[in-house]
Amino acid sequence: GKPRTREVVEWLDKLGDTGKTLLVTPQADEATARAAANVRAVSFRSVGALRTADVLTHHTLVVRRDALDALKARVAIDGGAA
Repeated sequence: GKPRTREVVEWLDKLGDTGKTLLVTPQADEATARAAANVRAVSFRSVGALRTADVLTHHTLVVRRDALDALKARVAIDGGAA
């Protein structure tokens, strides 16, 4: 199912002190975006919307496993080494 705010908080609690955190998913996901928006110091981006500045301005990146393949494909398309 789609994550709720409580589940996002539980995920982050398992990680410990994450500071300013960015959640990355393979595609835009309104439910995840809403859940993340309800948690202080948590932002959300899909792989397609992810920018270098997003990575540099957060202390912790939480990347869904299925988003890793999408990110790898995006880097390859953009001309970077995968």
